Amino acid sequence: MATFYSSKNGKVRVGTAGSSSPSTTVTVKRWDVTPRNSPANTTNSESAGYEESYPTISGLDVSIELDDDGTGNIFDLGIKAGQYISVKLYLNGTSGPFWLIPYLYIESPNQQADPNSGAMMADRITGRSSGAFSYPTGNAVS
Repeated sequence: MATFYSSKNGKVRVGTAGSSSPSTTVTVKRWDVTPRNSPANTTNSESAGYEESYPTISGLDVSIELDDDGTGNIFDLGIKAGQYISVKLYLNGTSGPFWLIPYLYIESPNQQADPNSGAMMADRITGRSSGAFSYPTGNAVS
């Protein structure tokens, strides 16, 4: 039987680009990681009419959403367009599996403000991996 778990204990830590142990806590509402690998089409006359593909370049697209912390400016953490940071995205607490992205290229540190909605000032950080990264491994439920 499968053992499901809540994302309520997902954690995010950021740090200096290249670090394998980023330690600055960022309190987030949501994060998304999308691995990608666009295949090269290697279909040929011997493939019996079936497409053949070969893996090429692997990468990750990352999105992190959070309420803007009035005492912890994300820009002071180096989260600026065109910069690199190191990121760990924990699945279920900081003692379990995590995504490790030593070089996350920041494409956009978007901020949203809507004074008429009553919503908090919000941030959305989007970026992509640069270089090697690690998939989560091991048991996420302890």
